Amino acid sequence: MKYNRSVLLIIIAIFIALITGCTSKEVQSNSEINSREWELIEGSAEATSVTMYHNYTALDAVNFLETTLPARVKETTGIDLKVSYKSRTDIYEKLISDQMNERKNGGIDLILIDGVGLKPFYDKELIYGPFLSKLPNYYNFINPDSIEAHYAEGMDLNDFAAPFGRRQFVMTLNEDNIEDAPLDFDELMAYIQAEKGRFTIPMPPNQVGVKFIETLVCNIEGWEKVNELPADKEAVKNAIASSIDYMTKMKPYLWKEGTIFPASETELDTLFTNDEVMFAMSMDQNHATNMLYEDNYPEGARSFILGDGTVGTTSYMMIPFNSGNKSGAMVVINDILSPELQGMKYNPKTWGDLPAIDTKIMDTEVAKPITKNTIKRSSIKESVLMDSRLPNVRKEISDILVEIWFEIMG
Repeated sequence: MKYNRSVLLIIIAIFIALITGCTSKEVQSNSEINSREWELIEGSAEATSVTMYHNYTALDAVNFLETTLPARVKETTGIDLKVSYKSRTDIYEKLISDQMNERKNGGIDLILIDGVGLKPFYDKELIYGPFLSKLPNYYNFINPDSIEAHYAEGMDLNDFAAPFGRRQFVMTLNEDNIEDAPLDFDELMAYIQAEKGRFTIPMPPNQVGVKFIETLVCNIEGWEKVNELPADKEAVKNAIASSIDYMTKMKPYLWKEGTIFPASETELDTLFTNDEVMFAMSMDQNHATNMLYEDNYPEGARSFILGDGTVGTTSYMMIPFNSGNKSGAMVVINDILSPELQGMKYNPKTWGDLPAIDTKIMDTEVAKPITKNTIKRSSIKESVLMDSRLPNVRKEISDILVEIWFEIMG
């Protein structure tokens, strides 16, 4: 089912209004900082230090965040950015402790969260805002129609969190064995039935497996319909009857008849490399290229987008409520949202993380730091991914979809 973006946006606006109408509250704000013009914010941040925590673990991400990013920020803003890893849980617990003990300066100025987990920070009033309207790069380069820029985890972000980067579900085939990628889930079913025992997914809660299930349901039922569902299992079951029929139909044709699943993306890669299954899967559009570079994939490997769109995730930046350098944090966020830094991050040789900003609303020259990156044929370009992207499914609905999947698989 092809979704209409304008209709999708209207539905989301209504959905957000319903949620925020019931749960809206004042979250801590700093009128002194917010009332300053951008030039004054930059001036007060000059030659200061900003401490940033992130929860990324992949080596390329860590290298970029802890080495490349601070050097770039120092060069362009003069700010000494100190970046280190801390788990989302540890960051959350520290801020809760700061709040309970009324610590006015907790020592953290900026948080970068990858994956689900933003909502508790907002609900517990652990983050500062709104502030995004003051950032020139947010205003200039974030698409105002982007759902993910304004909405996450069933709530309106209200300018309290800025997007940092994006990932998206992709599949990979070996074109030496399969000439044409399946265009939709009907064609995928034809492949699955024709090649019995040669299709599987990483076992949820592995993120790749979960995003396959979400993508399947959203393509069959429509993203709008899925995201409007109440968090009630029976209601979800009734609403996605066609998807349940699809899963039931595919089960006997799965690898090991759907009785077991590879525990990880790595195990699925091994099955794909050994030609035991037709497709590999990833949340990294450059995964096939990286595997080819390491001689871990067959030479014919290339990634593709299945159906009308695949589900993606977004990482977000937040400023703690008790940051001692809110101006500095805002200047760093603004720099991160520049085409130059997003282009560095998108470069497959540096990291390959999808940009948070939208090249479609930029002039050609302005977008060049992003669009000039060479993307191998085995990967998928940012522009193609953005044209085929579905926003993340609410976690409470996603959890129910996974439960239904396991009930069908037995």
